Amino acid sequence: MNSKQLMVAAIVLLALLLVSYSVMKKDSSTWKRGNSEEKQPLLKDFDVNKVAKIALKSGDAKLTLAVKDGKWAVVDKGGYPADFKKISSFILAVRDLKVAQFPRLVKSQFASLKLINPADGKKNPDSGTLLTFLNADGKTMVSLV
Repeated sequence: MNSKQLMVAAIVLLALLLVSYSVMKKDSSTWKRGNSEEKQPLLKDFDVNKVAKIALKSGDAKLTLAVKDGKWAVVDKGGYPADFKKISSFILAVRDLKVAQFPRLVKSQFASLKLINPADGKKNPDSGTLLTFLNADGKTMVSLV
């Protein structure tokens, strides 16, 4: 290999490195999550102290947790007592959810990501789980799929 061939090979190698670096940089920038200071809370005005009822619905299955006589109970199981520590840690975890990324989705992608709201009476294998927090008046505070 003479010096001319070596020079051409070095230039081609450098060009390939630059192209691959720019493609990698462009691809990683679409998934950049940002600094922790940039992450915004998902639920800004969610008052955990006003939650009196939690309803979960997934397909045909339903579960309702509610405060009865100052204690949490599973309504669907005849008022069976529920663990306050687990419920309170769950509510606090939902309150502290942060937005990591805003994905650009089209409606056709909802089924594959299980983001379809489970409708009453309709069994859809692509529907997700509906989580609803209600206050003492029965008014919906937050609803998430």
